[in-house]
Amino acid sequence: MRMTPVEPANVAPPWGAESSSPKPGELLDTRARKPEDLVRLFSGDIWRYTASQIPKREDAEDVVMEVFAAAFADFAKIQRAEDQKVWLLAIARRKVADHLRRKYRRAEQPLASAETNAGMPMFSEIQIATRGALEQLPENQREALVLKYINGLSTEEVGHVIRRSMAATNSLLQRARESLRDALGPQVLGNSGDAI
Repeated sequence: MRMTPVEPANVAPPWGAESSSPKPGELLDTRARKPEDLVRLFSGDIWRYTASQIPKREDAEDVVMEVFAAAFADFAKIQRAEDQKVWLLAIARRKVADHLRRKYRRAEQPLASAETNAGMPMFSEIQIATRGALEQLPENQREALVLKYINGLSTEEVGHVIRRSMAATNSLLQRARESLRDALGPQVLGNSGDAI
């Protein structure tokens, strides 16, 4: 039996005073019908991906805004997209790459280590080790792992975002997991390496 989402006739935005949670039995709509729906439905996914690629929070926020600005400007295209989340993540991927290219082109003075760590939350040793290990991986492997395990995309969806076949995506993910295990080493994983 195939279920279709129930779309109420007049739904107020979730931040409005008249918003209501869906009634039991109703399915949540997962497609954006208006530009503002994009933010409500997909901002968490776009933020997780962007923040995992760009360490400075302000820069990550700027890139997220660029993603949604591009989506709003070409909203007709995203309405035709089969999977809107994957379409937005593909835009985020390009915007992150653009940001990183601009960052490396600028000749900036290095920041003092105290400035780099200011305002950052304290992380556990394993989180620090994992982030360091991820940063050692080749960009395509790091990106595939982030899309798969942080953004929760299926392998097929990862392939759509990075524009690779299913077989190539599976192979890339396998190499990425092996590289991450090697980078973390036995001091983090123990002798078995089963954590990943």
